[in-house]
Amino acid sequence: MYKKVLFIIIFLVNFNLYSQKSKTYSSIEEGLKAPDLVYKLDLSKKQLQKLPEAIGMFTNLTELNLNKNQLSSLPNSFGKLVNLIKLGLASNKFEVFPSQLKGLQKLDFIDLSDNQLQDIPESISEYKNLIFLGVSENQLNEIPTAIGKLTNLKGLGVASNKLKTLPESIGNLTNLIMLDASKNQLKSLPNSLSQLAKLTRLYLYSNQLIEFPESISKLIQLTGLFLSKNNIREIPSSIENLINLTNLSLGGNQFMSLPESIGHLTQLVEFRCITGKLETLPSSIGNLTKLTELSFSSNKLKNIPNTIGKLTQLTKLFLSGNNLTELPESIGNLSKLNQLYLSRNNLTKLPTSFGKLKALSWLYINDNNLSLVEKNSLQTIFPDCKIYK
Repeated sequence: MYKKVLFIIIFLVNFNLYSQKSKTYSSIEEGLKAPDLVYKLDLSKKQLQKLPEAIGMFTNLTELNLNKNQLSSLPNSFGKLVNLIKLGLASNKFEVFPSQLKGLQKLDFIDLSDNQLQDIPESISEYKNLIFLGVSENQLNEIPTAIGKLTNLKGLGVASNKLKTLPESIGNLTNLIMLDASKNQLKSLPNSLSQLAKLTRLYLYSNQLIEFPESISKLIQLTGLFLSKNNIREIPSSIENLINLTNLSLGGNQFMSLPESIGHLTQLVEFRCITGKLETLPSSIGNLTKLTELSFSSNKLKNIPNTIGKLTQLTKLFLSGNNLTELPESIGNLSKLNQLYLSRNNLTKLPTSFGKLKALSWLYINDNNLSLVEKNSLQTIFPDCKIYK
């Protein structure tokens, strides 16, 4: 009996402790009633211009959300939060990386995105337990070499800054899974990028890359690669190495063709290449049989290879704004196609197989050279489809 009662007491104590640790407080005043029991504190969207020194009383705090305030500094007592693990400081007014974080060695998550940071100090290397560091949307001109010492990092966000280069030391971040360096001024990437063997998501859109970085071709674990809005002149055949890609975005570049080897990316589910200079598509595109979305709008395509009929999982196909005069008969094989965009081409007729697209819900066919009779017949063929003629 004694053991049973003791077990119940221990269970209730542990349960109450767990409940307390899972509770999120939303005001300092509320938390100060029992500061030792505060583990999570959400002070986001409070229009705070400064924090009181009393914040230092929450010595058991593990998670603190200060996002979307007007903070530009932290009180000295902040250094007492030695158990802090996750810290959100995004969308504030910090111009300097807060020195008060020094000594908070348990931090594994720091988000300082959307501030006004001018630089990241070399002392960033002291945060050895960091798993995620977010400094996107700041005024950074460079990332310090010391970043390479954060070998536990899995996510690094440096997007929307003024970066012209990334340090070679970034290759030391061998646990990195996600890297977002989009919307910068990068013209090339360090060769050491090829060492990021665990990287699965790489965001480099809206930069100034002229060549497809060969280092990317060695990142065989990539599932998502986003390179749109650069100045890339050619896609190398080595892209075939990225056999695990499910999402690929290459639009807004300067290349006029894709290599046949693109057909080796058989895991692709979404392939976007809009607003470019593509004149032809390789026949190997028909090998990408897992595709559900394919987008080549606003290019210079004159024809579509017959092999497109093999993409029987497609639900969305974007071909607007090209120079197409006809479509292949095989398009009728796309039995799951739900949305088809063909506006702003030079189509004079539709293939006889067109009527097989029974799953169509949205059809954009406007601004072509189709006869009025053919356009009007479409509503009869697809009575439940929204047609833009």
